[in-house]
Amino acid sequence: MNLWRIVLLALWSCVLGEPEGSHYYHNKKFYFSSEIKIWTEAKDACAQMQGSLFVPKQNHQTQFVMDILEVSGSEAFWWTGVNDRSQESRYVDTFDREITYTNWFPGHPPDEYNEQPTKGEVYQDCVELRRAFSNKDSNGPIDVGQYYWNDVTCDATDRHYICEITLCGFGPVPEVECSDEMNSAYGCAIDNHMLHTSTETLDTLPGETQMTCFMRCLSHVSCQSVNFDSSALSCQLISVRAESLAELISAQTSVYLSTNLC
Repeated sequence: MNLWRIVLLALWSCVLGEPEGSHYYHNKKFYFSSEIKIWTEAKDACAQMQGSLFVPKQNHQTQFVMDILEVSGSEAFWWTGVNDRSQESRYVDTFDREITYTNWFPGHPPDEYNEQPTKGEVYQDCVELRRAFSNKDSNGPIDVGQYYWNDVTCDATDRHYICEITLCGFGPVPEVECSDEMNSAYGCAIDNHMLHTSTETLDTLPGETQMTCFMRCLSHVSCQSVNFDSSALSCQLISVRAESLAELISAQTSVYLSTNLC
């Protein structure tokens, strides 16, 4: 783990104890809950935040989450979005997309006791992160030194949860949240259209590019959208935004950029 990450995560740990609240990694926000919920309630709570239950992958974002759990010393159980509720042993995320990465607990040596996923259990359909697993030679779960996947019944009540939220702006401030992973990480862009406005114009800036135009909007406290003229290379900052495509008008050389999703 990089030294800067150890220092930063250690500071979080000292302040928070458990890794509760929001932690940012590039254009991702990871929310660690303080409350406990069953799996379906956790899934709904993440959806209300315009996100989804965290699904571990083999990437830097997952390592970031694991580092937070490791440095915080958390012993809590954490819901993920991984589940096989619709078909036994077909593990998917909350969008029903099959997963390709797994990190199941391999079992206690020497005979792989308590290996996951639990064989023969058809009712354990939701996957949690945990670091303590029962051993046949112990009176209860013992810490195995890191977080692994474990399947459990979806109505287990003593689980926290982790939400993953994609930020459409250059977060965390200003924070513009995506509700659809298929949209651009920088909001929405509608070619050959503009929002007709007069009194809502904040400023018109010359010599801009589409990206810098949108960045200026994100950095302006009152800006909600922009009309970018690709011919004149001008950027019109606007204090309102279209709530539907019907509000836009055709304009051959314009691109409408908005902080909401269209």
